[in-house]
Amino acid sequence: MGSPHLSLPTFYRLRLIREGINSLLPVAQVGGQIVCIRLMTQQGAGLALVSAGTVLDQTVETGMQLVFVILGVAMLTATGINPFSVPWVDGGLFVSALGILAFIVAQRAGVLRVIELAMQRLNDFLPIASAESLRGLHDELMRLQGRTRAVIKASTVHLSSWSLGSAEVYLVLLAMGAPVGLPQAFVIESLGTAARSAGFAIPGALGVQEGGFILVCGLFGVPPDAAIALSMVKRLREILLGVPGLFIWQWSEIRRRLWVPG
Repeated sequence: MGSPHLSLPTFYRLRLIREGINSLLPVAQVGGQIVCIRLMTQQGAGLALVSAGTVLDQTVETGMQLVFVILGVAMLTATGINPFSVPWVDGGLFVSALGILAFIVAQRAGVLRVIELAMQRLNDFLPIASAESLRGLHDELMRLQGRTRAVIKASTVHLSSWSLGSAEVYLVLLAMGAPVGLPQAFVIESLGTAARSAGFAIPGALGVQEGGFILVCGLFGVPPDAAIALSMVKRLREILLGVPGLFIWQWSEIRRRLWVPG
């Protein structure tokens, strides 16, 4: 869903950079995308293409996260627990669904074309190189959205990635002596992810993630100390993946400044 000029290892490197920035820096979960757009254009990819690809990927990822949470709510209901006993579920689902719908409608209505025109008008008064590079941004997005098979594949990968986190929950709680079943682990991961997303404006969703896990784990009899320990394990994973991502980002910037090819 990005540029054909970039190799698969480059995409993995950029993903690592994006996750490191979004997880560990106070950038409200969008700074990583902006940095990756910049790095991809430095690799020779067109700004309109990578910007449109980033918008579409973010749309797919957010949509699949909503699907993941809905599946968790459905599984929670199947266990006989009222899902709306979790405070953020009802309002969060409504706001998320409304936001994603509005985002998609805005894309189809041509909001990126408005951005193109605004940049071109700005360029008349304050010439900037990126204004011309953004020409065709809306058309690129429509072209990428038309690649139905690629969108379906991306959706499947994102949903699978969200779902795999439930295996981590299952294994961590089992190791701590507070075992739950796989369906319960899926619910914990799903609603815990929703809680973290609700705290997107807080760096690392500090405190929000922990509170979410305590509340959701409590539905299945998992004590608060085990829930906090589960959150700490997840934060450790974020650090182990995020810190190398930040180093790779800085090394990329150093190489560019020193004009080191590759």
